[in-house]
Amino acid sequence: MPNDVQITWQLMRYGELSYPISKIIKKKLNNKKKYTFIDIGANVGLVSRQLFFENKNIENYICVEPAKMTFDCLAKNTSSLKKVSLHNIGLGRKNETKNIFIDKSNHGNASLEKTMMTLSKYKNYKVEKVNVLSVKSFFNLIKKDTKGKKLIIKIDTQSLDELIISLIPDEIINNTVLLNYELTSVKGVKKQKISVKDFKSNISKFKKIWSEDINNINSDWLAQNYESSKSKEDIETDIYLMK
Repeated sequence: MPNDVQITWQLMRYGELSYPISKIIKKKLNNKKKYTFIDIGANVGLVSRQLFFENKNIENYICVEPAKMTFDCLAKNTSSLKKVSLHNIGLGRKNETKNIFIDKSNHGNASLEKTMMTLSKYKNYKVEKVNVLSVKSFFNLIKKDTKGKKLIIKIDTQSLDELIISLIPDEIINNTVLLNYELTSVKGVKKQKISVKDFKSNISKFKKIWSEDINNINSDWLAQNYESSKSKEDIETDIYLMK
């Protein structure tokens, strides 16, 4: 684990971390069907590890993590798991090399967007270069692992989630039964411009949209609140979309 005061401290205090997506998969998806889990922004792999041990109907894992030290921890934490493929890259609009900004007090707060560091507890961060693949290139790369599969996609990229969703190819969205992403709409955090039309088009393919924290949300609400300038208050919450 990276030495920080967030995830590492919580693990030392509580011994484990539990993520709601595991219970959601158990309760809301067909336990007799098999799924492939795509973990974009996998961090050190705690979500994928939990699903591996608790959700036996997930047969393949594809994990994406750009930050080198965090990726090394991900590799160690998933080394004993079967059918896991790891990708030390970031995702974006095009293939390029970019800076990633890593909060030293919380390695989970690592983003291609510098203004995410305003959320750093001690305003202390480091910068490293990472390879970024376009979303289209990434899904072409894993095409053999996803073709004809029922997909569960989790995205946690510290403010780039909506951009990635807007760029996911139709064939991937059509095969995705559950999509989980983090809505971060906080004053001071700038978000990359997206095609709101493409974003709404992709999320509108899901029949049910919800958050554990906010009632009565839909695709229009998500499109309106994806950036802080359009929302009335700061929002940080997990969003779930299911067919």
